[in-house]
Amino acid sequence: MSPEDQVRNFCLTCNIELYNLINIFSGVTGHNTLDIEEKYAGSQKYKFKMDLSDALSEEIGPIREKYNQLLKDRSYLDEVLAQGAKAANERAEKTMNKIRKGLKLMPRKGQ
Repeated sequence: MSPEDQVRNFCLTCNIELYNLINIFSGVTGHNTLDIEEKYAGSQKYKFKMDLSDALSEEIGPIREKYNQLLKDRSYLDEVLAQGAKAANERAEKTMNKIRKGLKLMPRKGQ
């Protein structure tokens, strides 16, 4: 099933309250919720959900493409993870030093 079909299937079968779907539609299209309500007043819920799925697919498409692109670049992901781990370790070490100082414990060897 294509990503667009997955979005459409979700929109058509979800049991989310219509008010919430209208807010989602507003968020991805930039249209006012009252305008959306007026546009679809009296029409079938199916038409609304189809248009919502189209708007979501259009909004999500570039994000999905970037995500897939990043997944293929393993070296980039490894580099980002390594940088994050290094930054986390540095912060954790600073925090642990404050705790050790507060508890009057000996600093770790090499510090």
